Amino acid sequence: MDPFVDLAITICIVLNTLFMAMEHHPMTPQFEHVLSVGNLVFTGIFTAEMFLKLIAMDPYYYFQEGWNIFDGFIVSLSLMELSLANVEGLSVLRSFRLLRVFKLAKSWPTLNMLIKIIGNSVGALGNLTLVLAIIVFIFAVVGMQLFGKSYKECVCKINQNCELPRWHMHDFFHSFLIVFRVLCGEWIETMWDCMEVAGQAMCLIVFMMVMVIGNLVVLNLFLALLLSSFSADNLAATDDDGEMNNLQISVIRIKKGVAWTKVKVHAFMQAHFKQREADEVKPLDELYEKKANCIANHTGADIHRNGDFQKNGNGTTSGIGSSVEKYIIDEDHMSFINNPNLTVRVPIAVGESDFENVNTEDVSSESDPEGSKDKLDDTSSSEGSTIDIKPEVEEVPVEQPEEYLDPDACFTEGCVQRFKCCQVNIEEGLGKSWWILRKTCFLIVEHNWFETFIIFMILLSSGALAFEDIYVEQRKTIRTILEYADKVFTYIFILEMLLKWTAYGFVKFFTNAWCWLDFLIVADRTDSSSQPCVPLNDIAI
Repeated sequence: MDPFVDLAITICIVLNTLFMAMEHHPMTPQFEHVLSVGNLVFTGIFTAEMFLKLIAMDPYYYFQEGWNIFDGFIVSLSLMELSLANVEGLSVLRSFRLLRVFKLAKSWPTLNMLIKIIGNSVGALGNLTLVLAIIVFIFAVVGMQLFGKSYKECVCKINQNCELPRWHMHDFFHSFLIVFRVLCGEWIETMWDCMEVAGQAMCLIVFMMVMVIGNLVVLNLFLALLLSSFSADNLAATDDDGEMNNLQISVIRIKKGVAWTKVKVHAFMQAHFKQREADEVKPLDELYEKKANCIANHTGADIHRNGDFQKNGNGTTSGIGSSVEKYIIDEDHMSFINNPNLTVRVPIAVGESDFENVNTEDVSSESDPEGSKDKLDDTSSSEGSTIDIKPEVEEVPVEQPEEYLDPDACFTEGCVQRFKCCQVNIEEGLGKSWWILRKTCFLIVEHNWFETFIIFMILLSSGALAFEDIYVEQRKTIRTILEYADKVFTYIFILEMLLKWTAYGFVKFFTNAWCWLDFLIVADRTDSSSQPCVPLNDIAI
């Protein structure tokens, strides 16, 4: 099939999908007529495509390809729908027209690959689906056997009319629906009704088992098995032939056509304005040409006027006059380059000669010729190299001393400059004692055990909130314990904040978001604890 024909069919599939998506209720007669005509047009296009393929490929080869069988099935259903349009109850055939969307997979390589991956994983998913169905069946039977009688006898507890509600476990069908609803995540309402008619213990056990085994295990295994098929290797895999499909070829042709059109338009615009530009540039070209001729004639006159020439021994002709000195011409430079027998001495830069180390030795070549030869062999290590390779020196790793972190400055530079009392000498006196205290607090705060202890206190403080409910005012003992515990936690967190102030300093502490959060929480707890009339629940919040 021609790529442009395939592109046209793909566009028709997309338009047909849009037409089907525009159907709604109620529709005006005009709009319904437009959709009906559109359905007839698209059905005719797809039918013509199928018959053209049958004629071109022969029915035997046509039905050898899976996509052609799929097209034939959809077209047959569309023709059947048109022939039975007046028959009631057969409007369901219209829904099969939606299957035409899957024809996009034929020209969409990624969608085609995803459909193949899902199709290849159907076998493994089928076994897991059977396991899921068995689990649903087992729990439906268990629910009917355990709670069916209770739903019938205690129905008045959940229904004022003493009639079975919509969701119950009196029979297998409704019990199956409840289990399916639990697997969908809607289990709170049905479990509450079960607890009302059959008690809390057994209902909790059964519903939790359905949630854990059915939902959290089997369904997650189902998803894991499906997602395992979408590995990176499968997604990165290409077609076996590696050829482009017709849709890609048609897009490339369209791009080439657009590029060709741009080139032609550009060439036409250049040809249209070329004559106009040439007319504007022509006077300038004539002026430049006249100026060049004048310069050439003047130069020749100067050379003839100062006609004293001298032939050097090396074949170089030079002029004596001042105006000719700028026109020195080397007549034999080409022969100089092409002469293979010519030897030229050129100076060698320091550090490039292979014999520079020999000339600097104090020992003469006569007294130690062999040593000089060895020196020569050592220094001339490679032919064709202008710089000797220096012997490799093993780098000795330098051990860096361990860096001990010290506390940062307590105050900013502006504060220290304005208030001289903030600047202390840490080498002697009280300043030294203060510095030792800060380093000690820094070591304590940075220790892992301190962080673990604070986290443990946070967990205990959070756990204490679980004992605070609407009945805490009636339980004086628990209330007293919680009040003392709250004070202890408050003092611990205040001590933590003071240690961090001393260790980190105000600059580092108040430039950290987490430290700000700690400061606000401690400030709130301190303010709430200082007011005895504040309820305990407000303090916890």
